[in-house]
Amino acid sequence: EECDKAQRAGQPMPRPPNRVEFLPIEWFHRLHDSSTELMKTLQAVSLPSIPALREIANDIIFDVLLYMTPAFCQSVIECVTSQINDIYRSFQKIHPDFCSSGGQCSLIGHSLGSVICWDILSILKESQDSQSSSPYSGVNFHEEDVGYHAYAKKEHANVPKYGTWGPSLHTAISETIAFTPQNTIFLGSPIGIFLTLRGAHPVFDAMR
Repeated sequence: EECDKAQRAGQPMPRPPNRVEFLPIEWFHRLHDSSTELMKTLQAVSLPSIPALREIANDIIFDVLLYMTPAFCQSVIECVTSQINDIYRSFQKIHPDFCSSGGQCSLIGHSLGSVICWDILSILKESQDSQSSSPYSGVNFHEEDVGYHAYAKKEHANVPKYGTWGPSLHTAISETIAFTPQNTIFLGSPIGIFLTLRGAHPVFDAMR
């Protein structure tokens, strides 16, 4: 209606209404496909008794435990990062003026997904810091104040730096998300316990 009025009056077309579009990232079923080696192993060791309870444990609790291992954590991060970039580029093709007109992207993570978001952003920050001449300019801290991963020993691993406490992986992840989120929202997040297990507790105490 507004467009018709503007056309009849010979005026420029009004801007389209602002709206939010939610684009989901699917990683669970990709890694839990029955044909994967992980699921074959899991099914082989799952007892047939109490199938409903064991299915919940395998689908939910087991993921949290597995995510604390470097190999599974890396597979999840690479899977999610790749999907985010694919969706972001596809969205830009459909809406080529999105970024130039002030469009913004945000991330929302629920439960374990919030930890995945944190780790993806930690890797992004480390990548951005490595390209900066002085990534910690104006920051006053000492290495002994920081709890690093005791098990992140391998060369070129994504060892978390001060303020990130990201994942500890066997090999560095080269691909990062193609944008810096305007907002990051965590829902039902266990990020506190994950960061505590990663050695952030001393810094949390210093913040109190």
